[in-house]
Amino acid sequence: MPDSLITMVIAPESKLYMRLAREVLLAGFGDLHERARQVEQESWARANSRPGAGERDAADMGLDALEAGVEHYIALWNLRQGTYNLLATMFYHLFEQQMERYKESCQRWRKSCVDWKGSVGDPALPSSGVVDELRLVANAAKHGEGPAVNQLRDRRPDLFNNPMLAEAGMQTPRAEVRSPYAGDGLFVKLSDLDSWEAGVHGLWLQMAAWHASGKSEVNATVSNPISTTTRATSTNG
Repeated sequence: MPDSLITMVIAPESKLYMRLAREVLLAGFGDLHERARQVEQESWARANSRPGAGERDAADMGLDALEAGVEHYIALWNLRQGTYNLLATMFYHLFEQQMERYKESCQRWRKSCVDWKGSVGDPALPSSGVVDELRLVANAAKHGEGPAVNQLRDRRPDLFNNPMLAEAGMQTPRAEVRSPYAGDGLFVKLSDLDSWEAGVHGLWLQMAAWHASGKSEVNATVSNPISTTTRATSTNG
């Protein structure tokens, strides 16, 4: 049954994937400042161990070590940011693939599918707005400039503010979104991933409750109850 598929397979699967992403992928970055300090210290130690180190200016060696640490920090920061952006995209496409499994289940059991985005006389589910925002983020990350980015600039302008610049007290100049997977142009935060995970999980539970209430029995006799309006589009915008 569709509601059983949701509660026993789909919803737990989504939560598991995101939990593992945090524990395996994101936790591996650790403290970026500490890792940069280690690189700086190692660079300083190598410089001092080389022949003729005593003849070099200590200030120059210190500056070289500092630059090595800064470069390492920026590279790690961009990689982590790109991973945040990539996880948002992955999570939305996981939702799309799960939606296909759900629709197949509805067809197999001859049940009506939930139109989670809403239609005439049938309001959207409470969590639909959060999931649609995730759709825009996924499309913005994949395609860069375009309808999705334009909608996000109006809806979530904070996603285009570079946290690294903000940390330094600087404003992010408006620029085209070109390299989100390189950590540039789009700045998904961990709190955003938490919010979208909660929204997707909430949507699935709302859909399961809709089926459990018996509403899916209304069109149980139709040969193909899957409405094209339920398909979550992955096109840009």
